[in-house]
Amino acid sequence: QAFVESKNYLWNSGMFLFSAGVLLNEYTIHADKTLKGVRRALEASGDLHRPDAATYAELSEQPFDKAIMERSNRVAVVPCNPGWSDIGSWESLWEIHQKDDCGNVIQGRAACHKTSNCLIQANTRLIACAGLENLVVIETPDALLIADRRNGDAMRSLVRMLKSAGCAEVTDKPGAKRAPRPQIRPAVVASDFAVRPITGVSESPAIYTPPPSNPQGPREVA
Repeated sequence: QAFVESKNYLWNSGMFLFSAGVLLNEYTIHADKTLKGVRRALEASGDLHRPDAATYAELSEQPFDKAIMERSNRVAVVPCNPGWSDIGSWESLWEIHQKDDCGNVIQGRAACHKTSNCLIQANTRLIACAGLENLVVIETPDALLIADRRNGDAMRSLVRMLKSAGCAEVTDKPGAKRAPRPQIRPAVVASDFAVRPITGVSESPAIYTPPPSNPQGPREVA
């Protein structure tokens, strides 16, 4: 509040202008380890537009502001008052898009019933929603995200958790080939047996929870 009342401070909108040569020079001076890591990732992929995901993931996380802007002596600030939105979250993405009568932003095939203020993106299949509010539902060929649209902190924590767990979907580019995973279809229960077809190879056994109607629990064969 004191900063606002003093009128001696400006809000950092995160918009920067620089030439490629100047930026590379500043990284060489202030964050050379990061620069060398990015170059290794580009060399590993052989694609100047898409660094190797595994190599890039080894870099330490450091915001551009702290790595360069707070250290460089070649910075100038230009005050301005434009209309702008920092699209850095699902919430801000929902805010800028056109919505239906229920406040939903829908991209792709989706069927909604009593659903409001949601961001829904369907890439490969139909998404059906009923009785939902303020959610993000993002479907891609390799993953499905369902989260509270307003809780950006929870989503950031989730991404860190998935990275720590070594989930390839977080680091690999979309469509990357991965080891096959088992496909488990619903069990068919008959008398005292539950038959569950399993396709693929898995190091972990399939787990079956007996239905409440059978306290003894069926035996399972795969």
